[in-house]
Parts: sequence; C-alpha cells; structure tokens
Amino acid sequence: MANRYWIGGTNTWDLTNTAVWSDTSGGSGGASVPTASDNVFFDQAGTYTISTDATNEVSCYNLTVSTGTYTFSTTGSTIGIYGSVTLHSTTTYSKNINMRGSDSRTLTTNGATTTVGLFFNAATVTLGSSIVANNYGTHNSGSFDTAGYSISISSFSPGSTSGITVNWRNSAVTIRSSGSVLVSTSTTFGPMLADPTSTITFTAPVTYSITISFTNTTQLITIPKINAGTSGGTLAFALPANNVVYDLQCASTSARTFQFNNNNAKFANFNLSGQSGNLFTVKSITAGTAVTVTKPGTWYMGANSTNVSNNTNLTFTAGGGIDYLSVRDITGSALPTGNFLPFM
Repeated sequence: MANRYWIGGTNTWDLTNTAVWSDTSGGSGGASVPTASDNVFFDQAGTYTISTDATNEVSCYNLTVSTGTYTFSTTGSTIGIYGSVTLHSTTTYSKNINMRGSDSRTLTTNGATTTVGLFFNAATVTLGSSIVANNYGTHNSGSFDTAGYSISISSFSPGSTSGITVNWRNSAVTIRSSGSVLVSTSTTFGPMLADPTSTITFTAPVTYSITISFTNTTQLITIPKINAGTSGGTLAFALPANNVVYDLQCASTSARTFQFNNNNAKFANFNLSGQSGNLFTVKSITAGTAVTVTKPGTWYMGANSTNVSNNTNLTFTAGGGIDYLSVRDITGSALPTGNFLPFM
C-alpha cells in the first residue's frame, strides 16, 4: 500500500499519466498511478476540476479530500474506491460513489455536494456524517449502517441480487421522489433494521403516489416511523409477512389515501388525522377484497370516521370517512398479537 497525492491541478485522472501524482504532499510528479491498494489524497489549496479516464474505471483504496475546492466532474469513468471516503465540505462529487472491496469502511461527506448515486459492493459501509445523495442503488454484499446520521436520497432500490443488511439506526431518512421509491425485489434482502426513534419522511413537492414494496423474504423488515409528507396522493404498502412499521403519521392538510396491497402490514403505532373537507381514506387495493392490518391495542376511529364496508374490530362515532386512527402504546419491542383491521 502506498500514498498518492494529487498535484495535477485541473486535469484528468487516467491509467497512464504519472505527472499528476506525487508520493508526498505538494511534491514532484512522477509517482505511479494509484491502484486499488493505494491511498489517494487531494490536499492542495485552490479550485480544481478532476476528470477521469474516458473508458476505464480508475481506482484507489482510501480517498481523502482535506482542503481546497475540488470538483469531481461527470466527465469520464467512475472511481472504484476499495476503502473509505472522506470529503471536504467544499468538494463537489458529481460521480456515482462506487465502494468496492470486501472489508469494512466509512463514507464521510462532511456536507460536500454529493447529488450522486450510491453503489456498494463491500462487507460493511458505515456513514461517518450526514449525506445527501441521489438513489441508493446496487448493493451486492455486506451491510449498510447509517450510524444515526441523517440521509437524504431520491429512492432506495438496492437491486434484485442484494442479500444485505440495512440498519437505519435512529436516523432521519428523507426520500425525495415519488413512485416506487422504497423497494426491494430480492427474496434474500434483509434484515432491514431500525430503532423506534428513526423516521422516514417523503417530501415530493406535488400531489404524488408513493409505494413501499418488499418481496416476500424470511428476513425481518423493519421500517422507520413514517411521515407521509404534506402533499396529497396515495401511500401504498406491499410488505412481506416478517415486517413491522414503527408508526404511520401524516402532516398533510389535503385529502390522502393510504392503500394496503396485502395482508402483512404490522404497525407498532398508527396515527392519522385528517381535516373536515380533506378526510383521509384507508382502503385495500381492490374494492370488495379485504386485507388485514395489525397493531397492538385497540383501534379508535375519530368523530368524522365512517365504516364504509365490512370492517371489524372498529368503533365508529359518525362522520364521513376515516380520518383519525390512534393507538398510544409504542414499545419499540416485537409486536404482540394485536387487533385486526380488515380494510375493504
């Protein structure tokens, strides 16, 4: 393992140019191009743009940006990083973050601009700071741990071959896009873990539909406390049998629909509160076909709620639509057998 320092200013990182690399900070060029076992440092004051080889992925072990204003442009190939990533707050990293290898490492952006995709093929990736990224894409092995830091992504879809562990800890997770944005189609995905204090917020700015969908898996799928956002639209759940959602809340002042696509949604807490003229609707995916939603404790239907059809174990107190459901006994432990709420 060797250390390589970028001294090339604005230039291209490719597989042959040694003039841009030194074996000491600020030293003379001529050091060999870094490999997957070499540490790379960008530590010169100034403003620089780094492109990469037009066709071949370049690589390093740890990648560290410690000062200066570096922009890693979209021009050229990706950078395969086999160790940890540490960026400076003034960095703009416009390439996808590709973390490779098989050992444990950290991803620390320190507030750098990283509106890029996350692609992991590593034993353990742990956040070392909060991060804003594009999609969470392919993760072929190992685990991802937010370590309590906030993470903002457009979507979470780790790929059909992902047999990985994801732990949201007690992090604030933000998902910015609409459609199928919290999804795994892998039967080996999981476990996905979360603490009772972790949250997930959907923030698409216009009327939209959100789908949370996981293929049936034997692994535990735990989804953080959900804040459905402040816009109108539909939030749909399609979950495997081994799941628990810590909470469902919504701050919307417009009408919302909460749709259940199968029988497996289990909640530790369920809190929805609509408004007169903008009631919340809770339903199954198909009219006339019941699905069962489970939680501990009793269900309460608010003053403006109506039993539209075929619901059981519910007490209604008049009104025009389901607008409020509440149970106050979050425990953070495994769900006991609860009451059933078949929506039709």
